[in-house]
Amino acid sequence: MFWVVRVSSHLARKILEDASKEAERILYEAEVEARRIVEDARRRADEELRRALEDAERRAREEGARLVRDARRRSLELRREAIRLAYEIVTEAFDVAARRISRVIEADYAEILSRLIVEAAVQLGGDDLKVAVNLRDRRLAEKLLSGLEDEVSRIMSKSVRLSLEEEPVSIIGGAIVTTADGSLIYNNSLEARLERAREELTPIIIQRLLSGDVK
Repeated sequence: MFWVVRVSSHLARKILEDASKEAERILYEAEVEARRIVEDARRRADEELRRALEDAERRAREEGARLVRDARRRSLELRREAIRLAYEIVTEAFDVAARRISRVIEADYAEILSRLIVEAAVQLGGDDLKVAVNLRDRRLAEKLLSGLEDEVSRIMSKSVRLSLEEEPVSIIGGAIVTTADGSLIYNNSLEARLERAREELTPIIIQRLLSGDVK
């Protein structure tokens, strides 16, 4: 009977040891699995975070690009509107100047007409030239041409002949000078002078208007 008890006690210890080892094994495997689960969860969390950050960065870039495009488009629209308004201002200014030309005609016009004829004749190179003026200026031009011939001849250092065209031209003032054969024309009417000034000065004026450099 004692032997049976001892055997049973030995068996019990063996069972306890095996159970303890099994428990330790199960606990170890559980810890390993737990670490694996935690590590896997961390990796998934890191991956989700990375994706979230990449997505946020992508959306931020897209939104930034959209804002830049909108700003550029708006800036372009504003610049176009500013240029349009600047052109309107310049056009109005030259229109006012054109309406005021008649006042210029009344003051020292003989000197102005003389200067315009001489300038055109010199630009055409002298020789035999035809001078066309409006109907109102014909009598004045007839008086001036003889003296202007001498002036242009002196400037060109050669003989120059200026003759008045029979048909008047429809201009506000000034003169249109052509070579005798009509191959070359120099329009030095007041309107043409104003238009040349408009073409030359408009870009400069608009640039100053847009830059705020207007005094």
